[in-house]
Amino acid sequence: MKKLSLIVIGFVALVFTGSVFTYPHVFFLSTIEHSDFNNVSKNIYIDPDFEKSEYESVLSLLDKSKARIINEYGAFTARPVVVITRTPEKAKKYGLGTFPGKAFAAPWEQYIVVNHQSNDIDLLTHELMHAQMREILGYWAYQTKIPT
Repeated sequence: MKKLSLIVIGFVALVFTGSVFTYPHVFFLSTIEHSDFNNVSKNIYIDPDFEKSEYESVLSLLDKSKARIINEYGAFTARPVVVITRTPEKAKKYGLGTFPGKAFAAPWEQYIVVNHQSNDIDLLTHELMHAQMREILGYWAYQTKIPT
């Protein structure tokens, strides 16, 4: 029994370590509340490179994107963690690479990362729809039945 427990613990540690190296952005997103990003509202984190005077335009864009979804589908019930980056370095760290925005689904949370330099309401609405679809369908159905 003790040997089996050690094997299971070792396997879990190996999977966790491998995942952190394979998907470091998920690790960084999971620990965003401990980063230097500013938590400006529940689940909304803004790159510290933004001036405080720019927060209003960022939050306004987010509100307009949610309003588009509400107007079209009647509700927006998802509560993704939204990370707004400003620099290419931070965009890369949080999984964007060269993309202007991405939605990430982990079993424990969903994340939306957007590089604000694009400042595109269509892009943000698109990414928020991923979160809404996952909220409605659930993690497993979203991952296995929705084509990428």
